[in-house]
Amino acid sequence: MKRVLSCSVFLIGLALLLVPLLTMAENEMWPVLAPDDIPWKFQTNSRIIAIGDIHGDLGALRYNLEQNGVIDSGGDWIAGSDHLVLNGDLVNQGTDSFGVLNFVIELQKRAKVKGGFVHTILGNHEMMLAQGKFNLLSPQDKIYFKNSIPGNSGSEKDQLLRAFTGNSKYAEFFTHLNSIIQINEMIFVHAGLGSWAVQTDFGSVNSTVRAWFSYFQTRYSPDLNPRPSPPLETEWVVHQGANQSPLWTSEMFDDLNDLAEKKERMPVSVLQQILNKFKARYVIVGHIMTRDRRISLNHSLYDKAVIQTDTGNSNYHQGQISALIFENSLPKVWHSDRPQITNSCFKRLQ
Repeated sequence: MKRVLSCSVFLIGLALLLVPLLTMAENEMWPVLAPDDIPWKFQTNSRIIAIGDIHGDLGALRYNLEQNGVIDSGGDWIAGSDHLVLNGDLVNQGTDSFGVLNFVIELQKRAKVKGGFVHTILGNHEMMLAQGKFNLLSPQDKIYFKNSIPGNSGSEKDQLLRAFTGNSKYAEFFTHLNSIIQINEMIFVHAGLGSWAVQTDFGSVNSTVRAWFSYFQTRYSPDLNPRPSPPLETEWVVHQGANQSPLWTSEMFDDLNDLAEKKERMPVSVLQQILNKFKARYVIVGHIMTRDRRISLNHSLYDKAVIQTDTGNSNYHQGQISALIFENSLPKVWHSDRPQITNSCFKRLQ
């Protein structure tokens, strides 16, 4: 009898240990963790405004939002229950990544109070900062981020690491973001989807990406012992070389209308399977600039199903400032030549 009880207790304990890994067992080709409780799917009758890669240009971001009735001149949310999607790569290359992150963190709070939504999608440049790769931050940004940690000391690398690891403001922000969301029939992801999406739930991919971000934020900390790594077989979700990561993949690039090198693309039939599975009509991506620096509504391979939003919004890239706007589920685009704006024109939201 004791042996039967012991065996039963062991089996129950083993089952409990395996609960977080059930999703991995069901998706052996593309292993992921079980989904967590952070929502990634939304329904709305309000506007959806999507902006591609901002890359550290606070002035361009605020100009864009003011022109499209999202904020007033003081930075307050005036868009009611609208959804704003910032489709990854808020940081690096431009001169004010510090200002952009602080502005977005505060705007997210202000929108929530007024019934609106700010969705920031994780991009590969956010991951670079989480991994301690600071070579694309401006000199000004490096000073601001170092000074954001009271009593910060040591080498410049260690001081910058403290801004993006542990319990810092920016580490906390990154580890609560999604890499993919769906609003109505629109899927938003920074770089794109892969064939894994036929088998895998977006909630599981999001939780796995967050688990790796959390790991990076102790692994690269100058002060903390690293927490255990997520299962190595799940690293494809953040690994550039796998060409499947939603932060890095090139599977949805447009050979005729972007600046990426030519690589293998996802077959149209696979994309249709993904759209059918999630009852979606559009996949909205950024990551690689369009050749004409305008939002593309007509992909050369996927037609209207894939929309490209990286138009070089940042002053660093000197492209057009742009927004993709859905009203009544129909997409329209807004473009603007670069006005005479500088980041110093705007008071930061702190």
